[in-house]
Amino acid sequence: MTTLYHSIKIGCIEIPNRMALAPTVMCNGTEDGYVTDRAIRSFTEEAQGGWGLLQVSASFIHPEGNIFRTMIGIYNDKSITGHERLSRAIHRQGTKCSCQLIHGGALCQTAITGLPVVGASVKGGVFGSVRELSTDEAEERIQYYIDAAARVKEAGYDAVNVHSCQGTLIQQFMSPFTNLRKDKFGQDPGLFPEMIVKGIKERCGKDFPLIYRLAAHEFMDFLGEPGYNEEWGKKMAKRLEPWVDCFDVTGGRIGFTSMYSFPPVYGKRATRVHLATDIKSVVSVPVMGVAKIMEPKLAEHLVATGQCDIAHFCRPAIADPWFARKAIEGRPEDIRKCISCNWCLQTLFEQKTVLCAVNARYNREAEYEIKPAVKVKKVMVVGGGVAGLEATVNLAERGHKVDLYEKSETWGGLVESVASRHPRIHTADLRNILDFYTAQLGKMSGIKAHLKTEVTPEFVQKANPDAVVVAVGSQEALPDIPGIGLKNVITNEDYLRAQGKVEIGENVVVIGGNYGAETAVSLARQGKKVTMVEESGTAARPAYSQDLYSRLFQLDRFIQEEKITVLLNTRAVEITAAG
Repeated sequence: MTTLYHSIKIGCIEIPNRMALAPTVMCNGTEDGYVTDRAIRSFTEEAQGGWGLLQVSASFIHPEGNIFRTMIGIYNDKSITGHERLSRAIHRQGTKCSCQLIHGGALCQTAITGLPVVGASVKGGVFGSVRELSTDEAEERIQYYIDAAARVKEAGYDAVNVHSCQGTLIQQFMSPFTNLRKDKFGQDPGLFPEMIVKGIKERCGKDFPLIYRLAAHEFMDFLGEPGYNEEWGKKMAKRLEPWVDCFDVTGGRIGFTSMYSFPPVYGKRATRVHLATDIKSVVSVPVMGVAKIMEPKLAEHLVATGQCDIAHFCRPAIADPWFARKAIEGRPEDIRKCISCNWCLQTLFEQKTVLCAVNARYNREAEYEIKPAVKVKKVMVVGGGVAGLEATVNLAERGHKVDLYEKSETWGGLVESVASRHPRIHTADLRNILDFYTAQLGKMSGIKAHLKTEVTPEFVQKANPDAVVVAVGSQEALPDIPGIGLKNVITNEDYLRAQGKVEIGENVVVIGGNYGAETAVSLARQGKKVTMVEESGTAARPAYSQDLYSRLFQLDRFIQEEKITVLLNTRAVEITAAG
C-alpha cells in the first residue's frame, strides 16, 4: 500500500515523501520584488521541515502582474541572482524545490503596480476597472511566462509551478465568467494555458518538471454567474497533460468564491481534495490535493486511499513549518495545528507581511528567535488560556522554570469554552492549537501546570517568583440597555458555554450583529425565527473573524440561507418581559 512516507517521481525528479509545501505568498521581498535575506531565512526554516517538495511562493512574471506589495518576482534577469541564492539555501537543507509563476491580471491594482490593470476581458476586476488585452498583448503575456520559467531553471530550482487558480490571469482566460473575447483565445478558452505550458516545455526541455496549479471548479453557480465546473476542469487537465508532470488542484476564485480557495474555520477537513480525486481519474501524472489537511493522520488516509498522490499544505505549514518532519518522526502531538482563522490572508490582503495567529515566528524568524535565557528565572504564569499557554511554552523553551496556574478545570480559556463551541456551526477548529499546548505541558521540562488553582496577591507573595505573567483574558461586556437583566435574556457567552442547550422561545432577537452573527446562525439552524439588530452599517464582522473574502463571505451566506432578518443602523433601546 502506498503511504504518505513513500517517495514519488514528478517528471525526472524524485521526492522522498508525499508532503509538499504549497507556494505560499509571504510578502517578504523588496518593493521591487527581489529576494531578501529575510525571505531566505524564512524559506530555510521551511526547508528544514522535512517536506518532500518545497514550492517557493508565487513570483510575478512582470511588474503589471504583481498583486501584493513586497511580493517576490522573477520578471527580469536581475532577479535570477536572488532566486539562485534562495534555491541554494533550500538545497543545503537537502530539500527539493520549485518556484511558482503568477500574473494577477484583473486581481492587480494600479496603486501597487503603477501600471494599468489588464485581463482577459473588462470583467473580473476586484479592486477596480480592467482593460482587455489585445490578441498580440495576450501572446506577449504568454512569452512572459515562458521567459520566467527559463529564469526559474537558470536559478537552480528543480521544477517550475504555473499558477492557474484563484482568479489570476490564466484562469481569467479559461473561465466563461471573465473570458468574453471574440478572438482565438475567446473561441478556445484552453488555448492560452496550453500555449504557456507547451512553450515552457519547448524552452526548458522535457527533463525540467512542470507543475500546474489548476482551479478545477470555480463554484460560481450559487452567485448566478457563469463559471466552469469539475467536468470542464477534468477536460482541461487532460488537454494539458502532455506538457504537465504534476497537477496541483484547488478551486474557487478570489473576490467571488474565495471561501472555496481558502476554506475558513466553518469548512470541513480536506474539503477540496475531492477535486484532486476528480482530476486523478483522468490523468496519469501525480496529483496534489489541498485544503484543510490539518494533521498527518488525515494526510496519510488521503494518500493511502488514493484520493490524491501528494498531500499539499499551505496554512498548516504556516502554523508549523516543521509539520512534515514532526510527522515523519512520529510526534504529531508536537505540531502547531492551523485553526483556519485566516489571519494570514487578512495580513496578505492588507498588503502587509504575511503573519500567523498561532505561530508568531512565521516570517519573523530573526526577530523572534528563541534563544537560551542568559539567567534562568522562576516565572509564574497566571491564566491557562491561549496567551498563558503560549507564554509558558516559550518561557520553558528558553530554559526558565515555569509554574502555570488556571482556576478552572480545563486549559484553553475562552477558546476552549466559548469561541470553539458554537452549536450547529463548525468553529471547533479554533481548538486545534490547544492540542499542541496540552502536549507540551506534559513533556517539556521546567513546566509545572496547576488546574483549579486561583491566584491571589497573597498566593503570589508566598510563591515569591522572579517574574509574573498575567494572562487572565477578557470578560464579556454587556450594553447598558434597560431590561438586560430580565429572565428572557441570555448572554452570548452563557449560550455558548451551555453549547446551545438552553430554553429559548421560538422568536429570538440577537442584539449585536457582529459578535452575535454566528450565534444567530446557530439559533436559526435550531429552527428559531431570528432577528439580528446591529447599530453599525455592517453585520457578520466579529473582530476575531479575519479575511473579508472567505470566512466573512461564508458567514454572510449562512445568514442569507437561514433567512435571518438583519436590522442595520438600529439600536435596541429597551428589553421588556414581552420581548
